[in-house]
Amino acid sequence: MQNAETVTFGPSGLDRAAHLRGNAEEMTRLQSAGRVLALWRGKPMFQSESGGLAWVPAGHAILTGAPPMVFLGLEDGQASFAADLSAWEPDSGEAGEQGFFDATRQRHPALPDASGFEDLRQAMMRLSRREAELAATSRAILHWHQSHGFCAACGARSVVAQSGWQRD
Repeated sequence: MQNAETVTFGPSGLDRAAHLRGNAEEMTRLQSAGRVLALWRGKPMFQSESGGLAWVPAGHAILTGAPPMVFLGLEDGQASFAADLSAWEPDSGEAGEQGFFDATRQRHPALPDASGFEDLRQAMMRLSRREAELAATSRAILHWHQSHGFCAACGARSVVAQSGWQRD
């Protein structure tokens, strides 16, 4: 596509560092100093209703019990990851709609009041191209992991590999 870099969810020049994905030792090192975008049922975490994406360090309490994280890439040497928190259950009455457009906002008790999970469609216009790319990629890959837990050919359970970009 000509001028793909001007499209909201188009590439932003993020270094996806695919050559590092299979190196477990390097992923552990990057994760310890990296940042994590948490998603709950496909909804990325945002700073506030008027802000951009909210990131937490890899050791944050909100990530306890989360499945393996997906390595998104490097930005100025800092590693970015995505984590699926779909197993978390908000207090009753906060679950919100699960239709095409979900205008609700969920707040996890381990997060500051200004952070919450919002539908990407609702928030995409306030994101930079980089943030939009990271949020859309995170949502797509985490959804793929939720829906493809078994081999299409033999039916055996598959596991996350290559820092989240493959299933074996």
